[in-house]
Amino acid sequence: MEQGNWASAQQILLKALHKDSLNVQAELMLSDWFFNQNNPARHFDSAYRHNLRALSAFQISPLKQKEKLKQDHADSTSIVQLRQRIDSTAFEDAKQINTEESYQNFVQKFQFAKERPAAIELRDEVAFVNVLRQNSYAAFDDYLKLYPKSHRAKDGKDRYEKLLFDSKTKDRKLKSYVTFVNEFPSSPYRTMADKNIFEVITSGGYSDDFVKFIADYPQNFFVNRARNFLFYIGREPDEKNVPSWMTDSLRNVVEISKLNWVLVYRNGKYGFMDSYGKETFSPQFDAIEEDYKCGPVKDDILVTSNGLFSRNGVRLADKTWFTKDLGFGFLKVGDSSCVKVLHKSGVWVIENCVQDASILNGRFLIVKTNGLFVLYTLSGRVLWPAQWSSIEMMEGVIVLDRDGKKTLCLPSQLVSATDGNPLPENFVFDNVKSLGDDRLLVSNGTLEGIINSNLEFIVPLERQSLFQMPFGLVRRINDQFIFAGLAPELENTTWEHFRFYRQWLLLKNRDDEKLVDVHSKKIIESKPDSLWVANGLVFASGKDSVHVHINS
Repeated sequence: MEQGNWASAQQILLKALHKDSLNVQAELMLSDWFFNQNNPARHFDSAYRHNLRALSAFQISPLKQKEKLKQDHADSTSIVQLRQRIDSTAFEDAKQINTEESYQNFVQKFQFAKERPAAIELRDEVAFVNVLRQNSYAAFDDYLKLYPKSHRAKDGKDRYEKLLFDSKTKDRKLKSYVTFVNEFPSSPYRTMADKNIFEVITSGGYSDDFVKFIADYPQNFFVNRARNFLFYIGREPDEKNVPSWMTDSLRNVVEISKLNWVLVYRNGKYGFMDSYGKETFSPQFDAIEEDYKCGPVKDDILVTSNGLFSRNGVRLADKTWFTKDLGFGFLKVGDSSCVKVLHKSGVWVIENCVQDASILNGRFLIVKTNGLFVLYTLSGRVLWPAQWSSIEMMEGVIVLDRDGKKTLCLPSQLVSATDGNPLPENFVFDNVKSLGDDRLLVSNGTLEGIINSNLEFIVPLERQSLFQMPFGLVRRINDQFIFAGLAPELENTTWEHFRFYRQWLLLKNRDDEKLVDVHSKKIIESKPDSLWVANGLVFASGKDSVHVHINS
């Protein structure tokens, strides 16, 4: 070996082992042979294997032989020292390669190395970096199965749960959230899935939506919130038949609300008592709403120096804010610099500071922020982001104004959008005006038309002028007038002139005149010789007769 004759040296050592398989010195020399850095056939695994054999042979050697081996520096101390050098060198080699496989090989093959804990940590770290690149819940799941005791296990578990939830619910549809809850009921994202189920099902804002949610998802974490919202949406304090979905605490709210309260003042503090003389709040407030001093207190939310309280004693907010009841259980609270939306059950629906808030038709929440309006569900889910200069409802249709352009949509379309469906924006007009009877007059430039509350065109959009008369709609196209909905004979006919008098509509063309009773929607006179109004009567002459029509 000193002369660099590696093959001959190996043959000598192997012959020695062939004669004596427990030759400690031969095993130790072979270990050194495989470990020597000048050996072209250097191999750490073989060096390690022969080292372990040398130690095993030494341990079972007779005592006299052990004494001789010690004198020849072939004892257990020398063997272990060489093994430790092999361990350290193999570990450095694994670090140079720096792969999951290199560290795993070291851990498996060098079982007595003091570097094993460091190798395990490095293996787990390199494997974790590889999984991060893949960034899928399946990859993290495999990682946790392979290395459950990894120092990255918690981080891997957190990422696995997040990616699993995101992957299973990426379409943001109700069915995906429901399936997720059924398949992974113990997931830390179960509450988030439950919240989405609650928000999607109740997004229409109808009381029936909340009733259905309570009935269909009794194990959902948001059932009590649904009960509280439902209670205030359709609250009837004097209702005798209490719905089955109400909790004892809500029944208590009903009973408490039936009584008028009066102010109590003692020892410089304000409190309240009910109409039976029972003290409901012991005197504890330095100040209260000034109106409470003027008569019976009927408010279900009390404004005090200690904050906002419900009648059942629950503190809704620690700070005394300006408060406005928006209806349907919602309060606008705050000051000139910050407005928030609080539900009377104690839930902050809009917790961030906004400029203003209101309820739209009892079904949606409008919030103003940075000068623009956002549309929310009653549960606080964003339906449309802040991009509108105004939001209102006309004839059951939601009108969203952005820079003078008005987008129309149905509440049902908004509800559908909460289930991951695209929101249509194909009804956009310059002007929108309510005509009553579920009809809207819409225009784009010189084009005018009429749509109903289902966003269906009653009168197509074209170059025309539309105006409402007491008897109905009049269309003017190229100085010709068209009357719809009065009599079948008038449909799609045009007239040069018309006059409306009380219940009479007088129509005239170059070669035709008609008298229409707008009450009965019938043509009374057709092609008379002449037709005129005088002294509150309508006259029609024809041949040798004059017909006189009086108002019914």
